[in-house]
Amino acid sequence: MSEFDAASTPASRSVTSSTPQRSVSHFDFGDGEERAQQLPPVDGGKAAWLFTIASTVLECGYSFCYATTLVYLQTHAPWSRYSVSQLSAVGSTQLGLMYICPVFAVSVYRRYPEWVRTILWSCLGISCGSMLLSSWATQLWQLVVLQGVLCGISNTLIYSPVFVYLTDWWIQRRGMALGIVFAGGGIGGFIFPWLINAVLEVKGFPWLCRVWALLTAVVFSTSILFIKPRVQLVKPVGGRGPWFPTGGWSFAWNPLFLLSMLCAAFGGLAYLPVSNYLAVYAHSFSDSTTTVNLVVGLFNLAASIGCFLAGALCDRSYALANALSGALCALVSVTAWGLADTLGKVYLFAVLFGLVGQQSATWGAATRDLAAGNPHLGTLIITLISIMKGVTSLFMPVVSEALYDRSAVNKQPAWGRYGFGNMIIFGELAPSISHAFPSH
Repeated sequence: MSEFDAASTPASRSVTSSTPQRSVSHFDFGDGEERAQQLPPVDGGKAAWLFTIASTVLECGYSFCYATTLVYLQTHAPWSRYSVSQLSAVGSTQLGLMYICPVFAVSVYRRYPEWVRTILWSCLGISCGSMLLSSWATQLWQLVVLQGVLCGISNTLIYSPVFVYLTDWWIQRRGMALGIVFAGGGIGGFIFPWLINAVLEVKGFPWLCRVWALLTAVVFSTSILFIKPRVQLVKPVGGRGPWFPTGGWSFAWNPLFLLSMLCAAFGGLAYLPVSNYLAVYAHSFSDSTTTVNLVVGLFNLAASIGCFLAGALCDRSYALANALSGALCALVSVTAWGLADTLGKVYLFAVLFGLVGQQSATWGAATRDLAAGNPHLGTLIITLISIMKGVTSLFMPVVSEALYDRSAVNKQPAWGRYGFGNMIIFGELAPSISHAFPSH
């Protein structure tokens, strides 16, 4: 309306009569238009895929392969004096911190964008140094501090820019992209157990820590080179931005957000006992390290496929993706795991649960709906949801200790063998509770 009124004035008519009409694209917007045209495309393109691949590689962390190390530690001094639940605290602590800390790291990176690269390279040094020092550890608390806490926090700071930049690179296909990134844990969990086991058998645990420190330095340093924002971030002029994105906290009372938090918590309670104890369960059937590596590898490979499928499905329907994940997790736990009395059935359960248990891959679609187009707010929401899975990971060793029936380790009933009966029931109830309500 304002353009029509302006064009009806004598002055404007004189201007328009003497000036040829041009489309908006012909006007000179200065450097801003040129910079806008030079920005790489969203939802695809070489730069977006390189960022996604690098993010996926960073997801291939030690915590997703710790089950193989756990089986070794429980049978070798000086670690054999600790229980399985106590030893699992190392991997659970690292994984829990990697889910809890991003909300704080993201806030720092948003406020101090010019420090991101410096922090990434510094944390890479801390992560590799901590893993190297742990090769001389002789007490469990030393492993928890070095591998669990220091590696967990430093790896979180290395990985957190993914949350900051992902919402800029991917919009309509964000769920699929996040599913691919989360699949990195499964891919690494399929490949690295074989390497870990080879080093453990030949050189032992100390040399595993040294080899892993070197591997982390090479792989992560390469990935960091491609973790870049779509729009170059510089030091702000005229004061720093807020610690948390503007736009209000009304999403915190949105039923979708509350149910997403609930799904993350109970989904973690269902998923983590399987990921931590599946190798131990397989070891009850065979002392072969190949058996343990194969079941862990199959589980993680299926998980990587499940992440992609869940991410793609939630782009279509977040409610359907969560409902299917919860129902199938419960069904697979009570049947495939409860009745697993041979190695073949254990392999089958590993594949089935890995495929259907990837509820975290649906978070991207939830943030897209809750953030209403605000990428900063979307990043905050996804890191808040991840806190719930991190908290469950930290408490999981305590829960697992209570559920694991040591008196029934040598018993072989028709359902729930080797003391895992209570854990199987818990694995059936947790996803049922988390997905008992619709997400929309």
